[in-house]
Amino acid sequence: MDLIAYTPRATQIGFLAPFPRQWIEQGRDVGLVGRVIVGFETLLWYILIIGSLFCLCKRKDLWEALLLSVMLSVAVIIFLGLMVTNVGTLYRMRMGYLIPFYILGVHGLYSLVIQYRSEKS
Repeated sequence: MDLIAYTPRATQIGFLAPFPRQWIEQGRDVGLVGRVIVGFETLLWYILIIGSLFCLCKRKDLWEALLLSVMLSVAVIIFLGLMVTNVGTLYRMRMGYLIPFYILGVHGLYSLVIQYRSEKS
């Protein structure tokens, strides 16, 4: 039961770590510059999440093609959030599984810009 109760927090950690307060802390191995770079990458990831969600909600035709890769990525990232306690290790291990979301995010942001421009004209 504890594992099931911790799954929402593991999902949050798996997808969103490192969190903003960690971006400006002095790191033991990478220092402040490394943390700021990781913070910038994570901020970019947060923006791409918006595009991914927009793309998955508005483009129902993509579901058939992407369902397997997105579900596999979500499952692995949740499992990593449950098992990996070091955020730096988690950050490196999840990168490959975030690729479908990067692609969806860029496509979704592009679709948002096109939609905004068409509504504006």
